[in-house]
Amino acid sequence: PVAQKRPNELGIFDMSGNTWEWCQDWFGTYPSEPQINPQGSETTQYFKILRGGSWNYVLSGCRLGDRSYFSPESRLNDFGFRVMMEDAPGVNNNQPDAPVQPKAPVKKGGKS
Repeated sequence: PVAQKRPNELGIFDMSGNTWEWCQDWFGTYPSEPQINPQGSETTQYFKILRGGSWNYVLSGCRLGDRSYFSPESRLNDFGFRVMMEDAPGVNNNQPDAPVQPKAPVKKGGKS
């Protein structure tokens, strides 16, 4: 079941600690001045950023701020990505959907 734990810092459920999440950003050292959405180095584009830790990582590293980097061609069983979209207007994004109730099986043949 989804949303069994609190949402992360961005209000998203079940994100941190599931798989390392590939990011669009290239690896680069952070400058000393404050940054908003740093994209990484424009000159040394060898490694892509992964964030969030995984089921195969230490607990203290399963947070949004934790990052690693690998070649974009790297494949491991705890690397992944998340496809996201915005909900329709008026939908409460911080509440899980109600569980879907299974329908009763349809009887075939015979009298009902």
